[in-house]
Order: sequence, then C-alpha cells, then structure tokens
Amino acid sequence: MSLFSAKNKNSVRIIVLLLGLICAGIVVGRMFVDVRPVPQDSDAPRTAIEQEEISLYFGDPDANGLLEERRMVPQAGDDFTALSLIVNELAQGPKSEGMTAVIPEQTRLLGVRKVDANTLKLDFNRELTQYHPGGSSSELLSVHALTNSIAAHMPEFTQFEFWIEGNRVESLKGHVDLSRPVRLDSSWVRTDSGPLDPLSPH
Repeated sequence: MSLFSAKNKNSVRIIVLLLGLICAGIVVGRMFVDVRPVPQDSDAPRTAIEQEEISLYFGDPDANGLLEERRMVPQAGDDFTALSLIVNELAQGPKSEGMTAVIPEQTRLLGVRKVDANTLKLDFNRELTQYHPGGSSSELLSVHALTNSIAAHMPEFTQFEFWIEGNRVESLKGHVDLSRPVRLDSSWVRTDSGPLDPLSPH
C-alpha cells in the first residue's frame, strides 16, 4: 500500500469524524432549543369563572328549624355537578353566625337519578350515616336541610329517596323513616317573620 493511499484513507476518516461531530452538534442544539419554555404573555386575558347564587339551609340555634344562607359558587354545567356542589357546601357548615351544621363534613353525593316526574333518588357515601351524631332532632334537620337545599335548585322535585352507596336505607340513625320517599317540607324553613317557602320568590 502506498503512502498516498494511506494518507487518503486518513483524510477520509478525519472528514467523516468531523461530519459526525457537526451532525451531533446540530442534534444536541435542537434538543436544547426544543426544551426551552415558551414565554407567557403576562397581559393575556384570563377567562373569568362564572358564578351563581345558591340557597343552603342550616339549623337554627335551637335545632327547631332551618335558616337560609345564600352563597356564591362556581356555575355548574349539569344537575349532578350542581347538586354535588350543594351537598359539599352544606358539609362545610354555615358561614353565618347563629346557624348550626346539619350533615357531617365528610358527606358527599355519589349519584342522582330521576325516579319519576316528582321524585329524585339521592345516593350518598356511607360517611353521612357513619359520622352522623344521631338523635331525632338532628336527623330531621339533616333530612330537611338536604331536601330543601336541593329543591331550591330543582323545584320540580318534591319527593326524595335516600340511598347509601347503592343501598336503600331505613334511616340515618334509627329515628327518621327513610324507607319511603321523603316529601319536601318547607315549613322547616324559618325567617324572622316565620316559615318561608324556598320555592316561592323572595
């Protein structure tokens, strides 16, 4: 083999190596460019979350009736989301003075189903009964606070079935009969002037 041929081969190897390094540099450079964060426009307008007012019912100080508390919440896109939000807000307890909590804070709505034109099935998690303090007055407040709060949003329903995780319940803690649909009783709702019907304009 001649010295000229050997030099040619070495030159080719050097050129190939240089080309490889150049290509690798281009690839690595693109990788660094691709992972750069896209600058955010701090002046870009943000979409405002629509709010709606709901009526919630909590116990009065003597546990003899219900008092209305109005609260602004994010607007729901469907009835189940709206009713779940109502139950969640009830579980948080009242924000106004002179009102008492009506359901355990762990209570959540798992599902709803229209039974007929006037009856709505409400399926709750087991925490509604598990953490309920019991007692006839407390159970009555829970049942009527839930039904009145829900009826304020969906006034077409006047009867409610109570279920716990897919099973029909006889009562929350043995005092209020839930084996049959509970009829809406707005006489539990009170104002300074007496009972208030939550389904009528006020």
